[in-house]
Amino acid sequence: MYNSKDSFRDWLFQTEGFNSKQCCGPAWSEELVWSYALGHFFIALIYILVALLIYIYVVPRYLKDFKPPLTGLSIFVFACGVAHLFEGMTAWLPIYRAVVLVLWVVVFVSFVDLLLIVYKLPLIKSLPRKCSKTVRSARDALRRQLYEIENNILNKDIGERPSATEAVVSLESAVTKLLESMEDENGTSSRKNG
Repeated sequence: MYNSKDSFRDWLFQTEGFNSKQCCGPAWSEELVWSYALGHFFIALIYILVALLIYIYVVPRYLKDFKPPLTGLSIFVFACGVAHLFEGMTAWLPIYRAVVLVLWVVVFVSFVDLLLIVYKLPLIKSLPRKCSKTVRSARDALRRQLYEIENNILNKDIGERPSATEAVVSLESAVTKLLESMEDENGTSSRKNG
């Protein structure tokens, strides 16, 4: 228990009365301890790098309405990385009080970020789907190409036109069916969005 005559930092990092993973029994071989620690250290490194990348590159690119949840997400991911860092240190240093404190910070940060996301959910749901824009762009590009083919056919000799025109109509029908099936898979419709 915390004693007011000790400093909080000393109490938090006190190892007396605790065992490190290294001392938890014969099953914790040196290889297992190192694997445990390195696993947590690498996860911590990745989490911290992802958090920094989100904060540096993703947050500035979004509208101000999305900055709070994205900033909260980067802080949450960073806090998860710190939790793994502290957990990895318990392989040699039994600083379990500090680990518990970090875990509760992660709980708090993740709860705040959850609230921010829920608060912004109506705005997020009102955004157009990117995949529907992609489908529309692909459809429009294909239609432009089909019109070019039709124009080329019209400029050809009259004797070749009927078979070429039938081929274009058949191709256009197949492309339209393909695009409609793509829209159905994405849950969008060009008639709704266009």
